[in-house]
Amino acid sequence: MNFVANGRGPAATLAVLCLLTAFGTAAEAGKPHVAAAMTHASSASKHHQDPQDSPQTADDAHRFSISGIVVAVHYDANSVTISSGDKRSDIVITPTTVIEYRHEVGSIADIHKGRKIAASGVVRDGAMIALTIVLK
Repeated sequence: MNFVANGRGPAATLAVLCLLTAFGTAAEAGKPHVAAAMTHASSASKHHQDPQDSPQTADDAHRFSISGIVVAVHYDANSVTISSGDKRSDIVITPTTVIEYRHEVGSIADIHKGRKIAASGVVRDGAMIALTIVLK
């Protein structure tokens, strides 16, 4: 299989792959909206494939990525409610949720009403469980 980066040949492709490996994904660079768009696009393309050709794992079907404004923080329940457009979503924060604030490790104490955030994670039993939250 031949991969060509922008028509420049295998060497350019190798260079691009090395950069991706060295610097990580867009989500790791503090740009979750790019990763979310890529995840959504790849997820949408999976739904148009024949299920026999490419079986979708349960894990792929139950991921979420959302950006919005915090409308409520429930410190006692370890959750936040965010508004994205006309939709409100409750996001559960666990002890393993990675919270990033100003490119450093943050905590639920850094989340407050009115703050812009981006959250991604998994849906379990109807609850949106955050794996990562980036405070903006």
